[in-house]
Amino acid sequence: MKNTKKAFAVLLALLMVSAMTLGGCGEDDDDGGGKRKKPTEEGTLETGEKLCKALKIGSELPKSVNLTEQSDNGTDMYMTMDAGHIQNFMNVLSEVTIGDYKGTTKEKKLNSLKLKWSDGKEIEILYSEGRFIYKTDDGNEEYKLTGKTLKDAAEALRDDVEASGLVTVTCKELGFKTKASSVAQTEYDEDAGFYIGVGPGTPSNVPYVLIYRYRDAKCTAAQYFEQMGIPFFKENYGSDLISYSDVEKLDAQLADGTEKTFYGCTFTYEAYGNRLCAYRLVGQFGSDIIYFTAKYADGDEDMMNDAMETLENAAIYFSLTDGSVVSKPEPTDTPKPTGKPNPDGNFKVVASPASQVTYVKYDNGLFSAQVPKGWVVETHDKSDYIHYTFQIYDPENPNLRIVYNMQTSDYWATKADYDFYHNLYPTSILCQNPWLEEQSTMGILPAFFKAVIDGNYFTFRRLSGFEKIETLGKDPFGGEIIHATALDPDGKKVEGIFGCSFQILNMYYVNFANVYGMVMMTAPEGELSNWIEVLEHVYGSIEYSQFYQTELNKQLIASGQATREIARICSQTTDIVISGWESRQAAYDRISQKQSDATLGYERVYDTEKNEIYRAPLDFFDNYSGSRYQPVTDNQYLLPIDGYIQWK
Repeated sequence: MKNTKKAFAVLLALLMVSAMTLGGCGEDDDDGGGKRKKPTEEGTLETGEKLCKALKIGSELPKSVNLTEQSDNGTDMYMTMDAGHIQNFMNVLSEVTIGDYKGTTKEKKLNSLKLKWSDGKEIEILYSEGRFIYKTDDGNEEYKLTGKTLKDAAEALRDDVEASGLVTVTCKELGFKTKASSVAQTEYDEDAGFYIGVGPGTPSNVPYVLIYRYRDAKCTAAQYFEQMGIPFFKENYGSDLISYSDVEKLDAQLADGTEKTFYGCTFTYEAYGNRLCAYRLVGQFGSDIIYFTAKYADGDEDMMNDAMETLENAAIYFSLTDGSVVSKPEPTDTPKPTGKPNPDGNFKVVASPASQVTYVKYDNGLFSAQVPKGWVVETHDKSDYIHYTFQIYDPENPNLRIVYNMQTSDYWATKADYDFYHNLYPTSILCQNPWLEEQSTMGILPAFFKAVIDGNYFTFRRLSGFEKIETLGKDPFGGEIIHATALDPDGKKVEGIFGCSFQILNMYYVNFANVYGMVMMTAPEGELSNWIEVLEHVYGSIEYSQFYQTELNKQLIASGQATREIARICSQTTDIVISGWESRQAAYDRISQKQSDATLGYERVYDTEKNEIYRAPLDFFDNYSGSRYQPVTDNQYLLPIDGYIQWK
């Protein structure tokens, strides 16, 4: 990685925009040989008045200052977000005094100082050398300046920017800290990660550096590009991906003195008519993988150097602030190998719990289902027919669970809807309702667990920290069915299939959302592929009685809602899940299964005679010399486990 010392990049894409917006063309008009207009005329300023007072700049510091300087070599742009640097700039600016009026001007070559405040207020100051340009409806009026000039203020700002060192920046959402330039703009985006801006316009424009933490990764940093990184870029950019480089191995010493090995690869692609580069650097921190991605315009060496220097600093000074949390699958249904290895390979096969399930019929008069023997069925004692809710789960392993909710109501459609209403009626009980972070299953799931309440005999097993793996399809009402992971109330990872539909309702000046057909089928992470056939069987067997359907339709009509045909909802959803599951992302599932085996101390074995898959002790093939049992192939990792091998 290059380490060229340069304060900020010259953004070539903004050259013409800056020149065009800062002035027009034409002759200067001094309105009579340099005499100032009468003070009573609208749009004029008073000689001797302080510039800050004339522009109504109060004592509150701006949140940022952008400096655009025109020179023979082009346009240089600087910005600062640091309060100390902004204070130095404002101290100089407060000493600037307006001098004589010189007339109107349409000069092109003007510099700009743009001040922005937290409340959205902006002021742009145009100047050239010792002159100040005041924008009016009739044209740009030019004034001399006395005392300190705008050039002095700009130089103070630029000197601070160029002399600034590195400061610690923290991303509390992803639990890490690192270092960046003290004037770099930073921003967290829940969908992308933590941005460190290298130049103006970030993160919407290059260059910038993006950092993302993939918790409890299912592959090593060395495996990342082969199993996830390169496939991700190919899938997401398609024909827009022009090329990618060989993966390079980079050994580095971090700021704390530890040695770390990183792996890097450059991707070149087309986006929005531009040719861009993304250099992705991957390192492993505990059980987590950290991606550092520097983005810049292809062929712009200055931009690349700035982005790569920022990336290098971000990686060298990187550290986790909450530790590296290792979420290990619990072997609740996995017998541990017992006894000592026998050189003759004497062993026995114990059937897996999932393969030994027997079903009993449950029927409460409202719905019936085929339920594994020993599992519990609970119906929510406070729900009516419209909001009917039930769950089916294994009391010995409560993350093996199916949850179904017919309808929940009165979510705020967006945060903006909530804010608007809250500002008008802050004490209203409706302000307690959650809003949807996004109008999709992923956005609804966190809000669902905030909205629902437990009953006297019914407790929701609330999940959090949802991470989407893939979309499996659309449910019968047009909602999205997803494969995702989440955290249970004890902080253990679960893997599941989640689906729902929603309807946005306009209520005068705000929007609400109703959510229909929320379904969840979960298992401990790494065990979903072993239990999916059981969960699908249970869910697909659910049938609503004619009495329930009649009563539901009565309530829907009475409440002014359209009736919904529900008799086959469950079986239809199951068909979609099955087809979606069969075409799921094999790479993720394979990595997940391998990681689970490694954590629990197993390897997988294929029985060539019975066509079954077993988990076996790690030393199995060290002590078995026959041909019936073979190591599984990668594709066989996608099959459920039929049993476990134990030494006798």
